[in-house]
Amino acid sequence: GRVVLRPNYPNPFNPSTTLRFTLPQADHVRLAIYDGAGRLVREVLGEWRGPGDHAVRWNGRDLHGREVSSGVYYRSRRYGDHRHPDADPLNPAIFVRLLTLPRPRWYRRSTPS
Repeated sequence: GRVVLRPNYPNPFNPSTTLRFTLPQADHVRLAIYDGAGRLVREVLGEWRGPGDHAVRWNGRDLHGREVSSGVYYRSRRYGDHRHPDADPLNPAIFVRLLTLPRPRWYRRSTPS
């Protein structure tokens, strides 16, 4: 088996999207969202997952709970971890996929209460 980073759905999305991936075996997975400049927007997953299909929902908010603006974002998933006895610490697999968040001009960003 191999690691598969599936397309998120929906894409474009507003206000949330589901990030899907498949693991051939149990491992530590880090799934993060980055903006177009490469800055971390939010880490949506950082834990051990078993083999099989997985889905994680991103609500379009940053590390502080604020809604992010319209734009293009990237998700990065790191598969493999030096803490796993069978993982290669020098060669974890990193996968990247594009996300698009359109917000209408009239859309007002809200702040969490």
